[in-house]
Amino acid sequence: MKSIFKKLIPIIFIAILSISLTGCSPKPDETVKGFLELLSNKILKRHLHL
Repeated sequence: MKSIFKKLIPIIFIAILSISLTGCSPKPDETVKGFLELLSNKILKRHLHL
């Protein structure tokens, strides 16, 4: 049960962060697009370093 919550915490955090970025930004589409690109680049770099 704890492992399920440990896997869901990052997903919930990213969802809340993207919602808050969308609500607070003057250009929400560009903000979310940039955030997701940054996140995907970070994930790719992490996998390449392993």
